[in-house]
Parts: sequence; structure tokens; C-alpha cells
Amino acid sequence: MMKWAKPSSALFSSMVVTGALAAALPLTVQAAYPDRAVTIMVGYGAGGGADLLARLYAEKLAAKLNQTFIVENKPGAGATLAASAVAHSKPDGYTLMVAPTAVFTITPNVRRTNYAPLKDFTPIATLATGLDIITSSQTIPAKNLGEFIVLAKANPGKYSFASSGLATSTHFTGEMFKEAAGIDILHVPYKSSNDYLPDLIQGRVSIAFDPVLLNQVNAGKLNLLGIAQDEPLEGYPEVQTSKQAGIDMSPAYERIWYGIVGPADMPADVVATLSEAIKEVSADPAIAQRLEATGIRPDVVTGEDFARKMRDDSDYYKNLIQRLNIQLEN
Repeated sequence: MMKWAKPSSALFSSMVVTGALAAALPLTVQAAYPDRAVTIMVGYGAGGGADLLARLYAEKLAAKLNQTFIVENKPGAGATLAASAVAHSKPDGYTLMVAPTAVFTITPNVRRTNYAPLKDFTPIATLATGLDIITSSQTIPAKNLGEFIVLAKANPGKYSFASSGLATSTHFTGEMFKEAAGIDILHVPYKSSNDYLPDLIQGRVSIAFDPVLLNQVNAGKLNLLGIAQDEPLEGYPEVQTSKQAGIDMSPAYERIWYGIVGPADMPADVVATLSEAIKEVSADPAIAQRLEATGIRPDVVTGEDFARKMRDDSDYYKNLIQRLNIQLEN
């Protein structure tokens, strides 16, 4: 019979220490985020403000975090298709969404969605705010906002405004303008600013409220009628403000923003990594320079401050929708 030899005390101690170390070590070592490609979804076609921001930040975040960031356009249903896809994706930080105010604060108040923005998303950061510029076709015989209001009042229903879709911020800015100016103009919804741009240039629609159109103004294709704020627009001192035109558009001033979110319950360290990277990227003067011509300004709000802003703006639009009795088909 083979006899078992008792291990020496030194060997036994070594075995115990080795076993203790093995028990203390994790079974797997988790790679630092991100260790594979990150998808940023956009609920609109190419060319709009959300798409422009998503592509710009994808490029900068890829360089900052040394990983690929892919922009995926999924237009339709006022961006709710993309929002739903992100809300129901795995909350690991590899599926994100860049979207304007409307997706989180307007659309859920006017139509059924299978996501609840205040509980189904992790707010990561706002990226930018958009200028409330009012552009027009050059076929419209008005040089400024006040002249357009006079035309519209003299011709109820003759003029129209384009938007990037029902229940978008470009739609509601138009509705707020109609109410403030006391005019009757027709809303014509499209899928994106790229879709309505040819009609706006040709005069098949009259005006539009979208900061991304500033580059078309600078290219000489559209007129800049005015800006919905009290103070003149830097670089455009001759452009009439809504205050100068005698209307109050102040409620809209700080509610045109773009944010980046992920599914609810994302890990705190992943959110922190993204938030810090976005802050650092946004501080680069080159970002502001690239956005300047589009009427968009970097403006980063993170964490609970972003969540609070989302809640406050949602309450504002809910009350506005009820007051204006705006209803959309589901």
C-alpha cells in the first residue's frame, strides 16, 4: 500500500498562502471601458443637428478613448424607433444615443412610446444648445421677422413652416412662434432638415426654425429673418431679435438642446468615463469653431443636473401641449 507523506510545514504554508491569494483574486479581469466599438444612434436622417453632433463627438471620443465610435442613423416616428432601441439595449455603455430635446421632453407627452424618458435612460451629458434662428426662403418678400409677421397677419394660412417631424423641437418652436406672433401659418413636417431644405430654398415652404440652417444662410441660400432671443446674435448685429419684433419667445431660449444618453442602469464608472471625456472634448476651441457656423454651441451639463433639466423641460412642454391643445396620432 502506498503511504501518504505529510507535507513539510514550509510546503504546507506555501500551499495555504497560494490558496488564499487565489481566493482573493477575481475569477476574471474586466477590461477597462471601452474595450470594443461603441454605437451612437441618431433617430433622424443624415445632415441634421443631432447627426452633425453625433459624428463630431464620435470622432473626438474615438481619439480620446482610443476606441471606435460608430454613428448609426435610424430615422422614423419622431426618433422614437432609435430611442426605443437604445432604451431596451444592454446597459453596458456600448449603445448610446444623441438626440435633441424633443425625444425626451416633447414626444412622450403627445404620443404613446414604449420608453419612458425619465426612467428608461441614463442621462450622460448635454452636448450643445442650439440658437433659435428663424430662416426663410429668399422668395418670401420680408427682410426681417417683423415684416414677415405683418405679411402672415395679412394673409392667414398662406405661409408655412417646415420642421424635422411631428413633435420635434423644430415643430414646437414654430408653434410657440405662431402663438407669440398671433399668426396663422401651416406646419409641414419632414423627416429631417435635409429633407425639407430643397423645398425651403425653392419657397415651397416659407420658414423654418433650425439652428443647423445657419450654414445655409452663410452660403447665401436662405435669409436669416431673426433670432428668438432678446439680445442680438454675435456676429449678426443687424439681425432682428424677437424682442425687437415685439414678440416674447423667452420660454424657448434654453430648451433647444442636444444630449447623449444610454439605457437605464448603466454602471457609474462607465458614465463617469463618458462624462469626463465629453467635458474634455467640449473644452477644445476647435469644437466651438466647427459648430459655430451651424448655430450650435457646446454646452455640457452632466449627471443629476442633466436629469433635472430633462424633468423640468418635460413638465414645461407637457403644460404647453395642453394649453395649445396639440394632439398627434399614435
